[in-house]
Amino acid sequence: MGNLSKYNEDGSVLREIQLHMLDILKVFDKICQEYKIPYWLSSGTLLGAVRHGGFIPWDDDIDVELLREDLLRLIPIIQHQYHHPIPKYGLIYQDHHSDPGYLFTHTKIRDLKSHICEQNNIDVNYEYRGLFIDIFALEKTTPIIIKLANIARCYIRLCGHKNDKWGIKRAFDDCCYHVAHGYYSILRLVSKLFKPKYYYDQLGSGYIMKRNPQYIFPLQRIKFEDIEFNAPADCDAFLRDAFGDYRRLPPESERCGHIIDADFICNKK
Repeated sequence: MGNLSKYNEDGSVLREIQLHMLDILKVFDKICQEYKIPYWLSSGTLLGAVRHGGFIPWDDDIDVELLREDLLRLIPIIQHQYHHPIPKYGLIYQDHHSDPGYLFTHTKIRDLKSHICEQNNIDVNYEYRGLFIDIFALEKTTPIIIKLANIARCYIRLCGHKNDKWGIKRAFDDCCYHVAHGYYSILRLVSKLFKPKYYYDQLGSGYIMKRNPQYIFPLQRIKFEDIEFNAPADCDAFLRDAFGDYRRLPPESERCGHIIDADFICNKK
């Protein structure tokens, strides 16, 4: 594979970002293991675990997946002040309820002691802009239902509150968000008529990539940066579905991350 360590050498900013995100993942895993919440590494994070034994050298995010019903069980656990208040780890769970400027359907666990800037300024309206891990919830549905859901998604502006002196834009986006999610609930009922077999990102995500449950369950543990985390049962089949020939490295021009600037204190957990 050549010398890939040039991207994230020890002591580099990227490596510090990766290790900080790894700390967040360890907290997430600890809670999920204690409360028996099944999750698994996904996307580039799983690819990195299989192909590199850890982070893709130029990658600067962590992706995990779980079923939507398990996420709904997880949320009150990680927010409960007497059990696992993630603020004690310097973290916060970010969704539209905790951060009105955040309008995506996937959620995040954010670090409260850091500040980053992402490409295209997509995080300009967020209250919380620290380092994070992405949490993607999956549900059984069909491509047709997803396309219908994406019609509503188009009306949710994912950014645009800058200089919103009177809060009109934010109020409009908030209204669109809640109307869209009501629409998604109706589509979920319709979806059951199709008796779907495959998992997709929950409605409103904008993504249409199926996951075969046979490749996911039962979960296994896999090493990522010499620490074990949950992974799909058949990582090879899962990754081939997602990336095709995932063993082939992308051209150097495509080896880039999402964060353009980071300011943080590396506080090991």
